[in-house]
Amino acid sequence: MTILHTADWHVGVETHGTIDPKTGLSTRLLDFLRSIDSIVDHAIKEKVDAFLFAGDAFKVRDPNPTHQREFSTRIRKLAKAGIPVFLCIGNHDTPMAHGRATSVDIYQALEMDNVWVSRRPEIVTIPTKRGPLQILSIPWLKSEDIPTIGETLHDLYEKLDNNIPTVTVAHADVAGAVYSSEQQVSITSQNHVFPLSLLIHEKVDYIALGHIHRHQVLSHAPPVVYAGSIERIDFGEEEEEKGFVVVGINRAPAKKKRRVSWMFHPTPSRPFLTLRHTIDATDQHPTKTISTMIEKASIGGKIMRIILTIPHDATAPIDFAAIRKICEGATLTGISRILEQQTRSRLSSTESPTSLSTMDALNAYLMAKNIKGVRARELVAAAEKLIL
Repeated sequence: MTILHTADWHVGVETHGTIDPKTGLSTRLLDFLRSIDSIVDHAIKEKVDAFLFAGDAFKVRDPNPTHQREFSTRIRKLAKAGIPVFLCIGNHDTPMAHGRATSVDIYQALEMDNVWVSRRPEIVTIPTKRGPLQILSIPWLKSEDIPTIGETLHDLYEKLDNNIPTVTVAHADVAGAVYSSEQQVSITSQNHVFPLSLLIHEKVDYIALGHIHRHQVLSHAPPVVYAGSIERIDFGEEEEEKGFVVVGINRAPAKKKRRVSWMFHPTPSRPFLTLRHTIDATDQHPTKTISTMIEKASIGGKIMRIILTIPHDATAPIDFAAIRKICEGATLTGISRILEQQTRSRLSSTESPTSLSTMDALNAYLMAKNIKGVRARELVAAAEKLIL
Protein backbone atom coordinates (compact mmCIF):
# COMPACT_ATOMS: atom_id res chain seq x y z
CA MET A 1 0.00 0.00 0.00
CA THR A 2 1.37 3.41 -1.01
CA ILE A 3 0.34 6.54 0.89
CA LEU A 4 1.16 10.20 0.23
CA HIS A 5 1.61 12.30 3.37
CA THR A 6 1.55 16.10 3.16
CA ALA A 7 0.64 19.03 5.41
CA ASP A 8 0.74 22.79 5.96
CA TRP A 9 -0.21 24.09 2.54
CA HIS A 10 -1.20 27.50 3.97
CA VAL A 11 -2.94 28.68 0.84
CA GLY A 12 -3.22 32.45 1.19
CA VAL A 13 0.30 33.32 2.34
CA GLU A 14 1.29 36.18 0.05
CA THR A 15 4.26 37.68 1.90
CA HIS A 16 6.94 39.02 -0.48
CA GLY A 17 4.56 38.66 -3.41
CA THR A 18 3.44 40.99 -6.19
CA ILE A 19 0.47 40.87 -8.54
CA ASP A 20 0.98 38.64 -11.57
CA PRO A 21 -0.31 40.62 -14.59
CA LYS A 22 -1.46 37.50 -16.46
CA THR A 23 -3.65 36.02 -13.71
CA GLY A 24 -4.28 38.92 -11.34
CA LEU A 25 -3.17 36.65 -8.50
CA SER A 26 -0.32 37.10 -6.05
CA THR A 27 2.95 35.63 -7.28
CA ARG A 28 3.33 33.97 -3.89
CA LEU A 29 -0.10 32.34 -4.20
CA LEU A 30 1.06 30.99 -7.57
CA ASP A 31 4.21 29.65 -5.87
CA PHE A 32 2.12 27.71 -3.36
CA LEU A 33 -0.22 26.41 -6.05
CA ARG A 34 2.73 25.25 -8.15
CA SER A 35 4.04 23.22 -5.22
CA ILE A 36 0.57 21.81 -4.50
CA ASP A 37 0.19 20.81 -8.15
CA SER A 38 3.49 18.95 -8.02
CA ILE A 39 2.16 16.94 -5.07
CA VAL A 40 -1.22 16.23 -6.67
CA ASP A 41 0.35 15.29 -9.99
CA HIS A 42 2.77 12.92 -8.25
CA ALA A 43 -0.12 11.23 -6.42
CA ILE A 44 -2.06 10.70 -9.66
CA LYS A 45 0.94 9.65 -11.76
CA GLU A 46 2.14 7.12 -9.18
CA LYS A 47 -1.43 5.97 -8.46
CA VAL A 48 -1.05 6.19 -4.67
CA ASP A 49 -3.60 4.29 -2.62
CA ALA A 50 -4.40 7.15 -0.24
CA PHE A 51 -3.71 10.87 0.15
CA LEU A 52 -3.31 12.01 3.76
CA PHE A 53 -3.38 15.73 4.56
CA ALA A 54 -2.22 16.48 8.13
CA GLY A 55 -3.80 19.91 8.55
CA ASP A 56 -3.55 23.66 7.82
CA ALA A 57 -5.07 24.00 4.37
CA PHE A 58 -5.23 27.78 4.48
CA LYS A 59 -3.39 30.68 6.09
CA VAL A 60 -6.52 31.89 7.90
CA ARG A 61 -9.66 30.33 9.33
CA ASP A 62 -11.93 32.16 6.89
CA PRO A 63 -10.21 31.93 3.49
CA ASN A 64 -11.46 34.12 0.68
CA PRO A 65 -13.34 32.57 -2.27
CA THR A 66 -10.29 32.59 -4.53
CA HIS A 67 -8.23 30.58 -2.08
CA GLN A 68 -11.13 28.19 -1.48
CA ARG A 69 -11.54 27.70 -5.21
CA GLU A 70 -7.88 26.87 -5.77
CA PHE A 71 -7.73 24.42 -2.86
CA SER A 72 -11.02 22.75 -3.87
CA THR A 73 -9.85 22.33 -7.46
CA ARG A 74 -6.87 20.24 -6.32
CA ILE A 75 -8.89 18.11 -3.87
CA ARG A 76 -11.53 17.42 -6.51
CA LYS A 77 -8.84 16.42 -9.01
CA LEU A 78 -7.53 13.80 -6.58
CA ALA A 79 -10.98 12.50 -5.74
CA LYS A 80 -11.98 12.23 -9.41
CA ALA A 81 -8.79 10.25 -10.06
CA GLY A 82 -10.10 7.66 -7.61
CA ILE A 83 -7.64 8.48 -4.81
CA PRO A 84 -9.12 8.53 -1.30
CA VAL A 85 -8.35 11.89 0.36
CA PHE A 86 -8.24 12.25 4.15
CA LEU A 87 -8.25 15.80 5.56
CA CYS A 88 -7.24 16.31 9.19
CA ILE A 89 -8.14 19.66 10.75
CA GLY A 90 -5.23 21.92 11.75
CA ASN A 91 -5.10 25.01 13.95
CA HIS A 92 -5.44 27.30 10.92
CA ASP A 93 -8.57 25.37 9.91
CA THR A 94 -10.20 25.50 13.36
CA PRO A 95 -12.89 28.16 13.91
CA MET A 96 -12.78 30.41 16.95
CA ALA A 97 -16.42 30.00 17.93
CA HIS A 98 -17.96 26.71 18.99
CA GLY A 99 -20.33 25.31 16.38
CA ARG A 100 -18.83 27.14 13.41
CA ALA A 101 -17.68 25.11 10.42
CA THR A 102 -14.01 24.58 9.64
CA SER A 103 -12.56 25.81 6.37
CA VAL A 104 -12.73 22.26 4.90
CA ASP A 105 -16.08 21.07 6.30
CA ILE A 106 -17.71 21.80 2.96
CA TYR A 107 -16.40 18.49 1.58
CA GLN A 108 -18.14 16.55 4.32
CA ALA A 109 -21.32 18.58 3.93
CA LEU A 110 -21.42 17.87 0.19
CA GLU A 111 -20.63 14.20 0.82
CA MET A 112 -18.00 14.33 -1.91
CA ASP A 113 -16.90 10.88 -3.00
CA ASN A 114 -13.42 9.82 -1.89
CA VAL A 115 -13.01 12.69 0.62
CA TRP A 116 -13.06 12.30 4.40
CA VAL A 117 -12.78 15.15 6.93
CA SER A 118 -11.87 14.63 10.59
CA ARG A 119 -12.28 17.32 13.24
CA ARG A 120 -12.07 15.21 16.43
CA PRO A 121 -9.93 12.31 17.71
CA GLU A 122 -11.40 9.20 16.08
CA ILE A 123 -10.75 6.09 14.01
CA VAL A 124 -11.65 6.36 10.34
CA THR A 125 -11.36 3.35 8.03
CA ILE A 126 -11.22 4.25 4.35
CA PRO A 127 -11.35 1.87 1.38
CA THR A 128 -8.42 1.76 -1.04
CA LYS A 129 -7.76 -0.35 -4.10
CA ARG A 130 -5.42 -2.47 -1.99
CA GLY A 131 -7.81 -2.94 0.89
CA PRO A 132 -8.89 -0.90 3.91
CA LEU A 133 -6.63 1.66 5.58
CA GLN A 134 -7.21 2.43 9.25
CA ILE A 135 -6.55 6.02 10.29
CA LEU A 136 -6.28 7.19 13.89
CA SER A 137 -7.00 10.88 13.55
CA ILE A 138 -5.78 13.54 16.00
CA PRO A 139 -6.84 16.96 14.67
CA TRP A 140 -5.77 20.17 16.42
CA LEU A 141 -7.17 19.77 19.90
CA LYS A 142 -9.79 22.04 21.39
CA SER A 143 -9.01 23.30 24.87
CA GLU A 144 -11.65 21.03 26.43
CA ASP A 145 -10.09 17.94 24.78
CA ILE A 146 -6.55 18.47 26.08
CA PRO A 147 -6.96 17.22 29.69
CA THR A 148 -8.41 13.87 28.57
CA ILE A 149 -6.40 13.21 25.39
CA GLY A 150 -4.33 10.48 27.07
CA GLU A 151 -7.45 8.54 28.04
CA THR A 152 -9.03 9.18 24.64
CA LEU A 153 -6.05 7.77 22.77
CA HIS A 154 -5.85 4.76 25.10
CA ASP A 155 -9.47 3.92 24.25
CA LEU A 156 -8.86 4.42 20.52
CA TYR A 157 -5.75 2.20 20.53
CA GLU A 158 -7.81 -0.56 22.13
CA LYS A 159 -10.32 -0.36 19.26
CA LEU A 160 -7.75 -0.58 16.44
CA ASP A 161 -7.86 -3.68 14.26
CA ASN A 162 -4.34 -5.08 14.23
CA ASN A 163 -5.01 -6.89 10.92
CA ILE A 164 -5.44 -3.64 8.97
CA PRO A 165 -2.61 -1.25 7.96
CA THR A 166 -2.82 1.66 10.39
CA VAL A 167 -1.60 5.24 10.19
CA THR A 168 -1.95 8.00 12.78
CA VAL A 169 -2.57 11.42 11.23
CA ALA A 170 -2.01 14.24 13.73
CA HIS A 171 -1.77 18.00 13.58
CA ALA A 172 0.19 18.57 16.73
CA ASP A 173 3.29 19.90 18.44
CA VAL A 174 5.28 16.82 19.47
CA ALA A 175 8.05 16.98 22.06
CA GLY A 176 11.51 16.97 20.49
CA ALA A 177 10.48 18.65 17.24
CA VAL A 178 12.61 21.52 15.94
CA TYR A 179 10.56 24.61 15.17
CA SER A 180 10.63 26.52 11.93
CA SER A 181 8.53 29.62 11.14
CA GLU A 182 5.13 28.24 12.19
CA GLN A 183 5.16 30.43 15.30
CA GLN A 184 5.40 33.51 13.09
CA VAL A 185 2.13 32.66 11.31
CA SER A 186 0.32 31.07 14.25
CA ILE A 187 -3.24 32.23 14.81
CA THR A 188 -3.74 30.58 18.19
CA SER A 189 -2.01 30.85 21.55
CA GLN A 190 -2.97 27.30 22.55
CA ASN A 191 0.00 25.00 22.13
CA HIS A 192 -0.32 21.58 23.77
CA VAL A 193 2.88 19.55 23.42
CA PHE A 194 2.41 15.81 22.90
CA PRO A 195 4.90 13.41 24.49
CA LEU A 196 6.33 11.26 21.71
CA SER A 197 5.54 8.14 23.73
CA LEU A 198 1.82 8.97 23.56
CA LEU A 199 1.82 8.57 19.77
CA ILE A 200 3.88 5.40 19.47
CA HIS A 201 1.86 2.19 19.66
CA GLU A 202 2.46 -1.35 18.44
CA LYS A 203 -0.71 -1.29 16.32
CA VAL A 204 0.35 1.84 14.42
CA ASP A 205 2.60 1.46 11.37
CA TYR A 206 3.34 5.13 10.60
CA ILE A 207 2.65 8.49 12.27
CA ALA A 208 1.99 11.32 9.76
CA LEU A 209 2.44 14.70 11.41
CA GLY A 210 1.56 18.27 10.48
CA HIS A 211 1.97 21.69 12.15
CA ILE A 212 5.78 22.04 12.36
CA HIS A 213 7.11 23.44 9.08
CA ARG A 214 10.53 21.77 9.16
CA HIS A 215 10.61 18.26 7.67
CA GLN A 216 12.02 15.95 10.34
CA VAL A 217 11.89 12.44 11.74
CA LEU A 218 11.24 11.99 15.46
CA SER A 219 11.36 8.19 15.52
CA HIS A 220 12.14 5.32 13.16
CA ALA A 221 10.30 2.46 14.83
CA PRO A 222 7.62 3.22 13.91
CA PRO A 223 8.39 6.22 11.67
CA VAL A 224 7.14 9.45 13.25
CA VAL A 225 7.52 12.04 10.51
CA TYR A 226 6.72 15.70 9.97
CA ALA A 227 6.21 16.17 6.24
CA GLY A 228 6.93 19.87 6.71
CA SER A 229 5.38 22.75 4.79
CA ILE A 230 5.42 22.88 1.00
CA GLU A 231 6.78 26.43 0.52
CA ARG A 232 9.12 28.71 2.44
CA ILE A 233 7.23 31.44 4.25
CA ASP A 234 10.11 33.70 5.36
CA PHE A 235 13.88 33.83 5.70
CA GLY A 236 13.71 31.68 8.83
CA GLU A 237 13.09 28.76 6.44
CA GLU A 238 15.78 29.76 3.94
CA GLU A 239 17.91 26.64 4.46
CA GLU A 240 15.01 24.17 4.72
CA GLU A 241 14.00 21.82 1.93
CA LYS A 242 10.24 21.69 1.37
CA GLY A 243 8.23 18.75 0.15
CA PHE A 244 6.05 15.75 0.94
CA VAL A 245 6.47 12.12 1.97
CA VAL A 246 5.52 8.90 0.18
CA VAL A 247 5.01 5.93 2.49
CA GLY A 248 5.01 2.23 1.63
CA ILE A 249 3.33 -0.30 3.94
CA ASN A 250 3.87 -3.93 2.94
CA ARG A 251 1.45 -6.67 3.79
CA ALA A 252 2.68 -9.20 6.32
CA PRO A 253 1.52 -12.62 7.48
CA ALA A 254 -0.85 -12.70 10.43
CA LYS A 255 0.67 -11.68 13.77
CA LYS A 256 3.83 -10.33 12.12
CA LYS A 257 4.84 -6.68 11.98
CA ARG A 258 4.23 -4.92 8.66
CA ARG A 259 7.29 -3.44 6.98
CA VAL A 260 7.20 0.33 6.45
CA SER A 261 9.38 2.49 4.19
CA TRP A 262 9.13 6.15 3.31
CA MET A 263 10.83 8.74 1.11
CA PHE A 264 10.86 12.54 1.17
CA HIS A 265 10.17 14.27 -2.18
CA PRO A 266 11.00 17.98 -2.61
CA THR A 267 8.54 20.46 -4.12
CA PRO A 268 9.62 23.21 -6.55
CA SER A 269 9.47 25.77 -3.74
CA ARG A 270 10.71 29.32 -4.27
CA PRO A 271 14.31 29.73 -3.02
CA PHE A 272 15.15 32.39 -0.43
CA LEU A 273 18.62 33.97 -0.35
CA THR A 274 20.42 36.21 2.14
CA LEU A 275 23.55 38.04 0.96
CA ARG A 276 25.76 39.51 3.71
CA HIS A 277 28.71 41.84 3.22
CA THR A 278 30.95 43.84 5.56
CA ILE A 279 32.23 46.95 3.85
CA ASP A 280 35.92 47.72 4.18
CA ALA A 281 36.41 51.28 5.48
CA THR A 282 39.18 51.77 2.92
CA ASP A 283 37.01 50.64 -0.02
CA GLN A 284 36.43 53.71 -2.17
CA HIS A 285 34.06 51.83 -4.52
CA PRO A 286 31.70 49.87 -2.26
CA THR A 287 28.87 49.90 -4.82
CA LYS A 288 31.06 48.05 -7.31
CA THR A 289 32.17 45.58 -4.63
CA ILE A 290 28.58 44.84 -3.63
CA SER A 291 27.51 44.58 -7.28
CA THR A 292 30.24 42.02 -7.96
CA MET A 293 29.08 39.97 -4.97
CA ILE A 294 25.51 39.97 -6.32
CA GLU A 295 26.60 39.07 -9.84
CA LYS A 296 28.53 36.06 -8.54
CA ALA A 297 25.48 34.82 -6.65
CA SER A 298 22.71 33.01 -8.47
CA ILE A 299 19.78 35.32 -7.70
CA GLY A 300 17.43 34.67 -10.63
CA GLY A 301 13.87 34.00 -9.47
CA LYS A 302 14.77 34.04 -5.78
CA ILE A 303 13.35 36.05 -2.91
CA MET A 304 16.39 37.80 -1.50
CA ARG A 305 17.62 40.31 1.03
CA ILE A 306 20.94 42.09 1.46
CA ILE A 307 22.50 42.82 4.85
CA LEU A 308 25.38 45.31 4.85
CA THR A 309 27.65 46.01 7.81
CA ILE A 310 29.08 49.52 7.49
CA PRO A 311 32.00 50.66 9.69
CA HIS A 312 31.74 54.01 11.45
CA ASP A 313 34.67 55.46 9.52
CA ALA A 314 33.53 54.46 6.03
CA THR A 315 33.48 57.54 3.80
CA ALA A 316 32.64 56.35 0.28
CA PRO A 317 28.92 56.61 -0.67
CA ILE A 318 26.82 53.60 -1.66
CA ASP A 319 24.47 53.82 -4.64
CA PHE A 320 21.47 51.82 -3.38
CA ALA A 321 19.45 52.54 -6.53
CA ALA A 322 22.16 50.89 -8.62
CA ILE A 323 22.19 47.86 -6.31
CA ARG A 324 18.42 47.47 -6.60
CA LYS A 325 18.73 47.70 -10.39
CA ILE A 326 21.14 44.75 -10.43
CA CYS A 327 18.66 42.70 -8.37
CA GLU A 328 15.78 43.08 -10.84
CA GLY A 329 15.93 39.38 -11.74
CA ALA A 330 14.95 38.50 -8.16
CA THR A 331 12.45 39.72 -5.57
CA LEU A 332 14.48 42.02 -3.34
CA THR A 333 12.72 42.45 0.00
CA GLY A 334 15.13 45.05 1.33
CA ILE A 335 18.67 46.21 2.02
CA SER A 336 19.46 46.30 5.73
CA ARG A 337 22.28 48.48 7.02
CA ILE A 338 24.10 47.67 10.25
CA LEU A 339 26.15 50.69 11.34
CA GLU A 340 29.14 49.79 13.47
CA GLN A 341 29.73 52.10 16.41
CA GLN A 342 33.16 53.39 17.34
CA THR A 343 34.53 51.72 20.46
CA ARG A 344 34.81 54.29 23.22
CA SER A 345 37.99 54.62 25.25
CA ARG A 346 37.45 53.74 28.89
CA LEU A 347 38.84 55.56 31.89
CA SER A 348 41.54 53.76 33.83
CA SER A 349 40.45 51.64 36.76
CA THR A 350 41.71 54.32 39.16
CA GLU A 351 39.62 57.05 37.56
CA SER A 352 35.92 57.83 37.66
CA PRO A 353 34.04 60.63 35.92
CA THR A 354 33.38 62.35 39.24
CA SER A 355 37.08 62.32 40.18
CA LEU A 356 38.04 64.45 37.15
CA SER A 357 37.88 68.19 36.89
CA THR A 358 35.73 69.63 34.14
CA MET A 359 38.76 70.44 31.97
CA ASP A 360 40.35 67.03 32.58
CA ALA A 361 37.08 65.36 31.54
CA LEU A 362 36.99 67.48 28.38
CA ASN A 363 40.58 66.54 27.51
CA ALA A 364 39.77 62.84 28.06
CA TYR A 365 36.75 63.19 25.73
CA LEU A 366 38.83 64.87 23.02
CA MET A 367 41.40 62.09 23.21
CA ALA A 368 38.70 59.41 22.96
CA LYS A 369 37.31 61.14 19.86
CA ASN A 370 40.81 61.54 18.40
CA ILE A 371 40.41 65.33 18.18
CA LYS A 372 43.87 66.87 18.11
CA GLY A 373 45.85 69.92 17.06
CA VAL A 374 44.31 73.29 16.38
CA ARG A 375 40.72 72.04 16.69
CA ALA A 376 41.39 70.60 20.15
CA ARG A 377 43.05 73.82 21.34
CA GLU A 378 40.12 75.88 20.06
CA LEU A 379 37.60 73.72 21.94
CA VAL A 380 39.62 73.87 25.16
CA ALA A 381 39.94 77.66 24.91
CA ALA A 382 36.19 78.03 24.32
CA ALA A 383 35.44 75.77 27.29
CA GLU A 384 37.73 77.76 29.56
CA LYS A 385 35.85 80.97 28.67
CA LEU A 386 32.49 79.34 29.49
CA ILE A 387 33.68 77.80 32.75
CA LEU A 388 35.53 80.83 33.97
